[in-house]
Amino acid sequence: MEDKKRARLIEAGKDVLIVLLTCSAVFLALHTPLAGVVREEAGGSQARPTENQMKGSMIWPARLVLSSWNGESMARFGVQYDQTISDQCFQSVASLLREALGGMERPEQVDEKVWRQALSGTSSLYFDLLGEMPLSVLSTWFSGADNGLEGTVRRLLLAREGDHVTLYYRDTEDGTYYASRAGVVTPDQLDNALQGVVDNGAAFAFELEQYSGLDGETLILTDRPRPRIYTAANPMEGEGTTDRVDRDSRLAALLQALSFPASSYTYSGVDQVILSGNDALRISGDGVVRYTAEGDRSRYLIPSQHGQPALPEIAQACRQLVSGAVEPLMGAARIYLREIRQDKEGWQLEFGYSLDGVRVELEGGGSAAQFQVRGNEITQFTIRLRSYTETDSRGVVLPEEQAMAAMEAMDRRGSELSLAYYDTGGETVTAGWTAE
Repeated sequence: MEDKKRARLIEAGKDVLIVLLTCSAVFLALHTPLAGVVREEAGGSQARPTENQMKGSMIWPARLVLSSWNGESMARFGVQYDQTISDQCFQSVASLLREALGGMERPEQVDEKVWRQALSGTSSLYFDLLGEMPLSVLSTWFSGADNGLEGTVRRLLLAREGDHVTLYYRDTEDGTYYASRAGVVTPDQLDNALQGVVDNGAAFAFELEQYSGLDGETLILTDRPRPRIYTAANPMEGEGTTDRVDRDSRLAALLQALSFPASSYTYSGVDQVILSGNDALRISGDGVVRYTAEGDRSRYLIPSQHGQPALPEIAQACRQLVSGAVEPLMGAARIYLREIRQDKEGWQLEFGYSLDGVRVELEGGGSAAQFQVRGNEITQFTIRLRSYTETDSRGVVLPEEQAMAAMEAMDRRGSELSLAYYDTGGETVTAGWTAE
């Protein structure tokens, strides 16, 4: 897993295939009508999650594909790099994934051919998360119950198969595919969710000969992406009197969110050190917050009903801290669970920023936050505070076929082609293609 992490960071920092060419043209995206797809879920009128609730949930797909098969032809609607439309679609079908995860049976291993047949040959809902989530965490956060299954997932599929619905997923740790009966989800429920799907030409790379150089599950849309350009700032900066007052207010809110009552403040150059008892919280001039437990015990204990906390409880404790710290400050961004790794002493958790469904890579490490957990204690964390504001400008990236050719020239054939924003600490962030 460490090799995998290092490889990903190297690619993010050094193997960016195309540098974004910015432009100020107004973006005129073709938003294909969703017809009957975006509507109230079956069972009556329900209040939809607000934008803030979607941000805080940390469960929303970066890519979503709705496929309706009538026995002769497929109508398929896919969305990526557009959080607004993705949210609308996801809110209309999320209950099916929730029920499938909460009631899934013991999965059986299947091969890639079966997975791809389900993607291409039947009515289905495809979910591609931005981060990699342990099944136990995804199930607990989403359905409220730990399904007790092991494995880490990013891509999931609900597919109609005769008189039942199957939940497929790919374990990101070893690349193995699995299938399970999808709990209480019925074919009629899936069919109803897919009524009125309007085809927008979405396809997977394995279905298109001209994209054979890409990872097979790379999603290809007919329109070339036009990623929005954002401004970026350190929310803890401020020189003038007004800025200083705002900064002090933000600092007070941050300390409250981190349950860190200050007993004194000191400065070390541009870095600020906040003391609370024997503990110290350090905030650097570039907005990086660091905590390391001092003494025999951390101030951040993880409550558990089972003695030592289970992984969903660990993830939830870290989620609450990072959400409380960054959400009031991050502006247009969202925060998501990027990765969980186990080492000899405990757990390492990483969270990332995203903009419009695209991950943000920060200079010097990529992640918005890292947590170290030992036993029932959070012994160390680092949080990088950034604030993002969308602009009216959109950028230009090369067509996927040209980006694929550049990727193959770098001996990266078979990699997934995706967008990422690169925040180097400047005032503007733009997106470009990466190979993973």
